Amino acid sequence: MSAHTIFWTAFTSQILEPLNITKDVYFQKIVWCNILEDSETNSWIVNYLILLAKYFIFRSKCLSQIPFITVFHTYVKDRMMVEDVIATMNNKLNKYTAKWQVYKTLFKRNTMQFAKTSTPGYTLLNFHT
Repeated sequence: MSAHTIFWTAFTSQILEPLNITKDVYFQKIVWCNILEDSETNSWIVNYLILLAKYFIFRSKCLSQIPFITVFHTYVKDRMMVEDVIATMNNKLNKYTAKWQVYKTLFKRNTMQFAKTSTPGYTLLNFHT
């Protein structure tokens, strides 16, 4: 099984399944970042997380690194912090909070699971270059 397959399996079990998103998850929907229709609950954040995951895998491949789900969660947390600063500066903190609430809930729920599945010795990716 490839590292990318392992990553997407972990992504599905840690992010999609807790949100009860198990219907029609297949390659074409991942490619176009449209697991959920715009009218469905949490569609924006789920599709955004898929987009971030795709970029994360691409960046890992460019750096010849294996994409670990635990490192992905760190990457998402970094993105959240950047968006928090931007939202605060633009006085749009309510919109930011609404956007990220679902992921924060998932992250808190799975913190122990992420800690148990972390891989010792992995290197955090530098996405700011």
